[in-house]
Amino acid sequence: AAASLHEGQHSGWSAQHTRETFQFRGRKTGILDDTSAVWDSRGSDHRDSVRLLNALQAALSDAASAGKIDRVEALFDAVAAEECRPAAIYRRLLRAGAEVPEVFAPLLLELTLAEEVLIDLNTSEPAGAFIAVAGEYWDSETREHVEQAIMRVPGRFAEDRQEQGLRARDRLIGCLAPETIVTEPVRRVREELEQGEGPPANLEPFSVTTEWRQIDPEEDLRARGVDTQATGNRRLLDLTAA
Repeated sequence: AAASLHEGQHSGWSAQHTRETFQFRGRKTGILDDTSAVWDSRGSDHRDSVRLLNALQAALSDAASAGKIDRVEALFDAVAAEECRPAAIYRRLLRAGAEVPEVFAPLLLELTLAEEVLIDLNTSEPAGAFIAVAGEYWDSETREHVEQAIMRVPGRFAEDRQEQGLRARDRLIGCLAPETIVTEPVRRVREELEQGEGPPANLEPFSVTTEWRQIDPEEDLRARGVDTQATGNRRLLDLTAA
């Protein structure tokens, strides 16, 4: 947890962070905005904090796959024991849940019912990914509760951010397998989305991409403001290219 908060501070997070409370493991707990959607991403394994989170996720997934439910629940109870935890912790619980949904579907249900988790920029995408694979392991009543939580998402956004709220709702609805939808309002929204451009993709709010290509020295010089056609420059370029 301390490592996650350190990463958040390094990424520009301040003491005026967002704290949202909800129920997990039957206890009132909370989520701290640590900007982990920025730094806890692919290609960040060189960070000590990310290595620790990788270890947590692996421990949960391995224990669940081995049927060691007591071990999983002990780790969950340790998370819920604190009044608040950085968002990165909940991100990794949901990531592990998506890897072994047949075990985690009931154990992480509270997180999918927590509107705070569904709307937080750091946890919303992992929550959607978990919902996408956990739905088939929930009964109709549970699915109804999850769908109702999703439909309440826009109400958690300020009046001037309703467009973002509706998009967040639609993205989460898009994570639901059509055959698992049980409530009429969600089914109607899903049909409307399908008749248009489809639901928004469930993507992280921030992403970093890299591209490798051969650099043309002359093109690089022009980009730096060098006049490559000037007589002296042209002659040097021709000589170096020879």
